[in-house]
Amino acid sequence: MSARPPFVVMGTPRSRTAWLAQFLSPPGTMCEHEPTVRWQGISDLWAFLERGDHGASDATLTWFWRDILAFRPDTRIVVVRRPIREVRLSCRRAGIPLDDPDGLEELETEAIEAATPRVRGFPVLAVTFAGLADPDIARAVFVHCLGIDPPIGWIEAYGARKIEAPWRERFAEGMANLPGFQRLLAERGQLPPSSGARW
Repeated sequence: MSARPPFVVMGTPRSRTAWLAQFLSPPGTMCEHEPTVRWQGISDLWAFLERGDHGASDATLTWFWRDILAFRPDTRIVVVRRPIREVRLSCRRAGIPLDDPDGLEELETEAIEAATPRVRGFPVLAVTFAGLADPDIARAVFVHCLGIDPPIGWIEAYGARKIEAPWRERFAEGMANLPGFQRLLAERGQLPPSSGARW
């Protein structure tokens, strides 16, 4: 078992997941942005959680918060929420097509539900898209995920930085792996027999 549990950032799309992936990647730690576009099935999620000591920032993982906490309850989760109206506007401004607008509403419902396990003692932190501009909240996210304070000047260096993911390249990558992505979604809830035994 790794010395430090894994961490996952999830929530509504267009909620600074690309920014958080870099913000949560100080020297010695890697937080990958949207790894699910390359995953071939639920076994890739289990492998990610077993490795520990690293993270992922990916709105798609919002669909899997139950699986994550069932398989590895010590996973540090951050749920970032943004009003759906703002998400749609952000997508239009970026030129991102919305083929399934209702899917945003469903994902928002999952994000709301993903924030509830914190009341039962699970390591879940809920924040808002707007709140991430607050240095104190950004620091709280960093500490929650990594268990240490950010390096000196880290928050100041990232505070005003705008980081946009190349969505067209990511979309093409996801389409190329569409069967794997569909398999991942279809296998949601299928925990391995030994899940939870080690954590």
